[in-house]
Amino acid sequence: QKTKKLNQTIDFFGTVCYNTLRRKDKAMKKFKSVMCWIVMRVLFRALQVLAKTDSRLKAGIKAYPNRYVFRLRAGLGENAPVLSFKVKNDGFALAKNSAKADMDITIKSIEDAFALFTGQVGIARAYAEHRFFLKGNPYESMGLVRALEIAESYLFPPFIADKLDVPNREYNPLKLFALMCVKV
Repeated sequence: QKTKKLNQTIDFFGTVCYNTLRRKDKAMKKFKSVMCWIVMRVLFRALQVLAKTDSRLKAGIKAYPNRYVFRLRAGLGENAPVLSFKVKNDGFALAKNSAKADMDITIKSIEDAFALFTGQVGIARAYAEHRFFLKGNPYESMGLVRALEIAESYLFPPFIADKLDVPNREYNPLKLFALMCVKV
């Protein structure tokens, strides 16, 4: 009987350990999902400001027609964070997530999205490692990738930006952060 109780205890603790790990994994995925949502909103605001202040981004936007809709999705699930925005009067504006996207970039997992949005992986490397799907014209997507790289160069500190191989900044990132706080 002692052996039987020992086996039951091991089974019981095994189940508890498994459930605890599963809860922690769910909590971590939820945390990463929320962080990706926040970073996507900050990235969008940076793109809005840079569209008005950075000459490279100004020139890049002119390649897209007015009301061209981009959708960026961080994961494949129903509850994955989504950012939809459109080109509007040589700038960017939020679009409804239900709007038909001209270009849809879906990152394969929330872990890949978290690595991408926190500067652990650059956009070019993520593309090379097939970490996201692209629906739309690949040629036109290069302009968005370039815009995201420019925004990353301002948002990340130099030691991260250098690792990601992003383009140089045209002005001090503090100016960008200040402009992000006011309506531009």
